[in-house]
Amino acid sequence: DSRKLPTMFKLTKAVYPTDLDHILEANGFSFAAETSVQIIDLGRVDARKDSLIETSHAVDDRWLDSFFRMSKAEIRHKDTLRSMLENIIQPRCLASIENGDSMVACGLGVIQEKTVGLFDIIVDEDFRGKGLGRRILDGLLSWAKINGAESAYLQVMVDNKDAFALYQKLGFTELYRYWYRVKE
Repeated sequence: DSRKLPTMFKLTKAVYPTDLDHILEANGFSFAAETSVQIIDLGRVDARKDSLIETSHAVDDRWLDSFFRMSKAEIRHKDTLRSMLENIIQPRCLASIENGDSMVACGLGVIQEKTVGLFDIIVDEDFRGKGLGRRILDGLLSWAKINGAESAYLQVMVDNKDAFALYQKLGFTELYRYWYRVKE
């Protein structure tokens, strides 16, 4: 392939053959990005409006620019992300928290059938540890419950200890983990 992309395998404990992870490791594939998929029953969630949280179904430059700034993702992907978000046909909610003229936390929820997926939950580095991530999550879960969702899921990198602890505190439980084996 002219793009010279690395060869990559996504694995879970349910992989077949059962020793595939060891085979890949022995053949020079490095371990990367262990991720936990977590779920919660929204029956446990108290749906309420938080006046600090702004929600919208519209994708706009302010939300996108803030997401790219806080996540340190490459801004050159902005148009691609905009297109992806605008093409979501299921109900979506872009949540944010402002501090003065600046957005300091954001997140995305998308409902499919009776389940909401939570994505891109991020808090500005200067505002972490102040409960804003929890408020974004609470806002998205409340929105989802009001709009008919009965459960939620998210994915979190296992080495993201703060997010992992927050999700556990909120009542999320791990469904399974996956990781990658990559060969450059």
